[in-house]
Amino acid sequence: MKMKTLLIIFILGSADICFGQNNNVGIGTLTPAPSALLDIDASSTNNKGVLIPRMTANQRLAITNPANSLLVFDTDSACFFYWNAVNASWQSLCSGNANANGFTHYIGELYGGGIVVSVWKIGGIEHGLIASLTDVSTSSVWSNVSTTLIGVTAQNPRDGQANSNSIIAQTGHTTSAAQLCDSYTAGGYSDWYLPAGWELNLCYYAATIVNEVLGDTNGFQSSYYWASSEYGATDGWIQTFPYGGTGATSKATNRFVRAVRRF
Repeated sequence: MKMKTLLIIFILGSADICFGQNNNVGIGTLTPAPSALLDIDASSTNNKGVLIPRMTANQRLAITNPANSLLVFDTDSACFFYWNAVNASWQSLCSGNANANGFTHYIGELYGGGIVVSVWKIGGIEHGLIASLTDVSTSSVWSNVSTTLIGVTAQNPRDGQANSNSIIAQTGHTTSAAQLCDSYTAGGYSDWYLPAGWELNLCYYAATIVNEVLGDTNGFQSSYYWASSEYGATDGWIQTFPYGGTGATSKATNRFVRAVRRF
């Protein structure tokens, strides 16, 4: 006898199950609501509920082709998440509750395929910066084109997406930290990019919380990270995470890389 059949027999033998006249099922009730496919009545016990599958954020993000409205409980953020096929993303059922500052998201929240490092509002609309859950690389050059100035289109201090696009589009480009981020697709998202200098600085100021949530293995490392902001013909911008300093170094130097995206 198959395991599925044994399970059904066990359930039928240990619960009050009623098959209604409307092709629906009642558990604990002989009259399931006509509009419900499954009606569970706990009034006779008063001390039981439905237990939704529990898993870590990484386990949730590893689910292959989740069905629309799939519901799980994320043990890392202590919150229910459901899969929204329209947006191709996991939606938190906790994010609908604004905190005391009027924000629905917060630094350290596992959201949007990564972890939130900053939140702000423009015209009452909430936005935020999300960092990847792990480093994209621990040894990457800023770009293989290491002695040619790109110019103003790659020198924005806060728009890493624009910088990244300019780096990748440079004549002779074959590989770069920006390319690694652009190819990153964690969490089902494809809009990751190499953070600009100020964006990377936001990551630094959130590092304490990020490493508390992700742990020191997956969190930011005590090392130098590339920003997408170009410093000069031969140098790119870097941020040192041990001390918070910023500066410039040769584009041909190998540094750590962390991807970000916005919402």
